[in-house]
Amino acid sequence: CCSHKYDDAVVIGGLQIPPATVLSDYTLLYIGQTGNNKRQFLNVLLRCCSPGGTAGCWTYSPTGGSIDTDPPSSANMSRYLNRRFYLIQKAKLASIVGILVGTLSQSRFRSVIDRVRRIVEGSGRACYTFAVGKVNIAKLANYAEIECFVLIGCTESSVLDDERDFHVPVITPLELEVALGDREWDGFYSHAFADFLRDRDDGNGDKATGKDQVGDGDHVDSDSTGDDEPFFSPISGKYESVGTRAGQRA
Repeated sequence: CCSHKYDDAVVIGGLQIPPATVLSDYTLLYIGQTGNNKRQFLNVLLRCCSPGGTAGCWTYSPTGGSIDTDPPSSANMSRYLNRRFYLIQKAKLASIVGILVGTLSQSRFRSVIDRVRRIVEGSGRACYTFAVGKVNIAKLANYAEIECFVLIGCTESSVLDDERDFHVPVITPLELEVALGDREWDGFYSHAFADFLRDRDDGNGDKATGKDQVGDGDHVDSDSTGDDEPFFSPISGKYESVGTRAGQRA
């Protein structure tokens, strides 16, 4: 989990792509162990298969000595994306969102926190920020009122391996954008901060320091009621609205 010299550069699996490189002109070869439990491999696969990714992604297993020219099928990537889409739908129902700061060293993490706060507040939801370090089930269980967590961490830890064991959804900043209607689910998928902020930066970057200080239990109030237009939830099987669910909790 290290910061990169060029904040706007495309980084895939820790490899910084030279500026002005057209990814669609290349096929990426991943050398290493693969499988659903290999987080780096999955992150590389998701980014390469997204719009604007590489022409293809092959894998080579040093132990098996074999090349796989269709790793998305071998890794059952569609099942993984279906699970992430399910969590996004659950996140839509949340009226109280917790921001989990899992890194303080990653470049531009304050800009990501700032943008996530604005998205949550703009939707009329309550927002809390927690600096938690390493995330585990016991820590999050202490915040029973939180209905969805957004994890801001390095690329390799943005998705928790044991996320099914948590009592509420733990999603990424990009998934939050999709859940709250700030981004269309168009197939693009990345955990990199630069990809999340690209073309959406308000120009402040990391220069805003005072308001970006994070602490355990940092509460952000919002006077905005947001857009409370009802939406159909495949989770509950009925039309929902944030205001209605918040009133039920009161």
